Amino acid sequence: MWYKTKPHAQQLAALKKAAGRPAFAYLCEMGTGKSKMVIDEASILFSKGAIGAVLILCPNGGQQNWVLREIPAHCAVKYKAAYKVAGWKKAERNAWLDTIAAPPDTLKFFCINIDQLVVKAGVETMESILKLWPTYMAVDESHRVKGPDSQRSLALHKLGPRASHRRILSGTASPQSPLDLFSQFYFLDSRILGHSSFTPFRAEYAVLQKMPLADKYQPRGSDGNTTSKRFYWKILAYRNGEKLKALIAPYSFSCKLTDCVDMPPLIFRELRVELTDSQRRIYDDLKQLSAASIEGCPAHLTSDDAKLLWLIENADIVPGHALTELLRLQQVVGGFVDGHVLENNRIATLLDHLEDISGPVIIWARFVADIEAIADALGDDCVTYYGKTKPDERTRAVDLFQSGQRRYFVGQPSTAGIMLTLTASSHIVHYSKSWKADDYLQSNARAWRIGQRLPVTVTDMIAADTIDRVIHSVVKQKAARMDELLYGV
Repeated sequence: MWYKTKPHAQQLAALKKAAGRPAFAYLCEMGTGKSKMVIDEASILFSKGAIGAVLILCPNGGQQNWVLREIPAHCAVKYKAAYKVAGWKKAERNAWLDTIAAPPDTLKFFCINIDQLVVKAGVETMESILKLWPTYMAVDESHRVKGPDSQRSLALHKLGPRASHRRILSGTASPQSPLDLFSQFYFLDSRILGHSSFTPFRAEYAVLQKMPLADKYQPRGSDGNTTSKRFYWKILAYRNGEKLKALIAPYSFSCKLTDCVDMPPLIFRELRVELTDSQRRIYDDLKQLSAASIEGCPAHLTSDDAKLLWLIENADIVPGHALTELLRLQQVVGGFVDGHVLENNRIATLLDHLEDISGPVIIWARFVADIEAIADALGDDCVTYYGKTKPDERTRAVDLFQSGQRRYFVGQPSTAGIMLTLTASSHIVHYSKSWKADDYLQSNARAWRIGQRLPVTVTDMIAADTIDRVIHSVVKQKAARMDELLYGV
């Protein structure tokens, strides 16, 4: 038997389409079981003698999930699995060495943080695996491979051809822009998209306008004069979407979660938060400053809110300095700014809402200050999972929540909003969120996924007439655009 857990019809269809292809993309919605697809396919290829090892690159924290949960649950052949983390312990190092030394009749899984692509030792580790065995190389959450000229992308593109089989996995492959697909598919095969470099690809699929940086951001010489003019490309619109879909179609499989199983409903609600008078004054002052500092904004946008909306919609291509004030606005709405706590109603509103909910709750927050404030208010009945959480504490946090020993899971979407299964809860609250559609969609998918039997309620906390509403609108628009490109809906 080539599988340990019986595949759903859509998972089986994905495996059939991928069969015989050195390069393939599993672009299936979160919760559809992409990890199982990879493990099943690797088991089949190993049984046929086509591969000897599997190298999985994933966001930090995902290594343990693969080795401790996904592979034991689904691998049907004899295997050894190990993961590498920063500051790993002796037992983890020994497991890695044991996996390397495993006999030929054992499929070897190696899971490593994708950020190791920018570390010389990490790249050397991957190269050694690719030299030792015909290797099935998979990039999980591949939408994080952005910027075709970034060190991460360049290293990945160099390593890719050395793998016998290359796979990307993502339910949000183009969350910000269709242009996000370039680096991912270039890793699979540089010929798929018909362009050997990003510049002509961008020109074909986006309408561009060359915009100069504001004078204050131009480089200057010792005499204080501008040394050269710097520009950035503003994307006015996307085009040729049908052609792009046609190019990737032979090399990918896409499906929605509802195509796989009969899922319970996903319900969205909003929870209104009132700003205090002092918050509102600070917010209004900062908003005026932010709108006034936006460079390259279309001339017909005259209101402050319209300018902020434009900036957030184009956050993936505008200069980074322009986003700093947006963060400060969002922090003020959350009740703090520049390290100072402001009088606010946000925590109290959350606690009132939680009193009306029975059972476990997942609470997502963007900022560390938010997470720490929520955890302090909830006390010992919560676990936290964010950037500061150590690897072994992350695994324990998930176990405590899933087993019912803790009622609240307080996490940062950019850290905990991927790969985890948190189906113990059917209630999600977004305390604060980024303007990245993938953060929002991925974090909701921790509970609304295969294995969930109850309707899942997603509550967005929104302060009226603030950046909260603008961000919420942008996230929904980006999600709809991605759905149309990947799933045709």
